[in-house]
Amino acid sequence: MHGNYWVLVLGSSFALITIFLGWRGARLPFHWMLLTWHVFLGTGSIYLAATQLESFVFSGETLGISFSLNWLAPLICGGFALMALHWVRRDLSHKELRVLPPWTRSNTTWVLALSLLLPLQFALLRFGDPHSLTDQIGVIITIFQWMLVGDALSSKSNDESKDNYSAA
Repeated sequence: MHGNYWVLVLGSSFALITIFLGWRGARLPFHWMLLTWHVFLGTGSIYLAATQLESFVFSGETLGISFSLNWLAPLICGGFALMALHWVRRDLSHKELRVLPPWTRSNTTWVLALSLLLPLQFALLRFGDPHSLTDQIGVIITIFQWMLVGDALSSKSNDESKDNYSAA
């Protein structure tokens, strides 16, 4: 791999594994991965906001977006770190048996559909000109894909699981 793309692959893999473990019963090592992720982002954003006043910005050049993260990132990331800490403490103190949610046909369909978008994303982002329409479409697909990952991995509503049990 060229440049620092390995960091993107490593971070995305960590995020996907954390999301998968969270939606699939929140078993270990999920709690520690969740805390690592949020505490790292929270402390990192507070550090950058305090030391990099002028350069701590979100710059989405493809879509023409740029704004300072000096107050927003510490507030959001620090808040999520505190919420994650509270949730992990509360969840680990419960001694209930964890039930692994069933993997459904809907999960398989969503994961397959989102995975099939990867070659399209690669083509749009790799072969399109920077800041072009193809680049913008690739970025928008990526944003929506990450927004749908939770749906793809989550256990569905009780109504759907009742349908699964009633069919048996």
